[in-house]
Amino acid sequence: MNFSVRELEKEETENALLLVWKVFQEYEAPDYTEEGIQEFYQSIHDENYVSQLSMYGAFLQEKLAGVIAVRNQGSHIALFFVDGTYHRQGIGRKLFETVSKKCTSDVMTVNSSPYAVPIYHRFGFQDTDTEQVVNGLRFIPMKRHKIYTIREWRLSDAVPLAETLSNQKIQNNLRDGLPYPYTEKDGLEYINAMLSADKNNTFAFAVTADDKAVGSIAVFRQENVHRLTGELGYYIAENCWGRGIMTNAVKQICEYVFQNSDIIRIYAEPFAYNTASCRVLEKAGFQFEGLLRQNAVKNHKIIDMKLYALLKNTGETFHD
Repeated sequence: MNFSVRELEKEETENALLLVWKVFQEYEAPDYTEEGIQEFYQSIHDENYVSQLSMYGAFLQEKLAGVIAVRNQGSHIALFFVDGTYHRQGIGRKLFETVSKKCTSDVMTVNSSPYAVPIYHRFGFQDTDTEQVVNGLRFIPMKRHKIYTIREWRLSDAVPLAETLSNQKIQNNLRDGLPYPYTEKDGLEYINAMLSADKNNTFAFAVTADDKAVGSIAVFRQENVHRLTGELGYYIAENCWGRGIMTNAVKQICEYVFQNSDIIRIYAEPFAYNTASCRVLEKAGFQFEGLLRQNAVKNHKIIDMKLYALLKNTGETFHD
């Protein structure tokens, strides 16, 4: 079924709340007392409360089929309703995935109605307390942690990859040669190159949040006498900075490379001014090996770089 999800305009709020009330009466009101029903009705007609919500709608052509509303910078689901005619057709999941991707917090919460608990469980939420009753409204507090991991690239990652790299702040911390702005076509070319590369020499992965690509990380085997050494490179979307995501990704890729290849040393050379990247490496167990003075030219400036490295097993004897 072809449907689209987008953030609702202010003038669309009334229609969205009509759908919310219709679905509530049909599926959730039977679980509530009259007090609870009236409390819910009043809440969705409270202008101050509604003004705090960011609302998204799922549309089949021009028809509104579902609504989800969040607050607290997207970290709390306040309303989530899908017209019964369109249940079990993926609309609810698409609505949830939309707000989850936009949420900048690592934790999302909801006070679920009894009816919706199995739905939230399927989305990865866990109960944080027993059922509560406030002003007749029955709910179960729940929360969900975003899942960050690395995985192989997919061609569908080209769009979020282009969004990430079309940011001058990110490109300022990378080597030259990347197009700017970075397009979906550029992303497809890169992903195809990584997927077709020699798997024993190139270890390239997408860094993901709930399976959406939010960054890139790779280890490239070096040549000749350095053939057992790999160079590490990485970047991540700006809205993911400072949350420990890249540190976790660095740990994951190093473990993978050491376990699945004969590489014994992985190194990285961040620009000296990129203190955040240096901190990522330090937290992932890399050791600072030295300052590479006047080692690069970036944005018309001569700059220093730092050398960090992680060894697979110090003291091991190798027989070639």
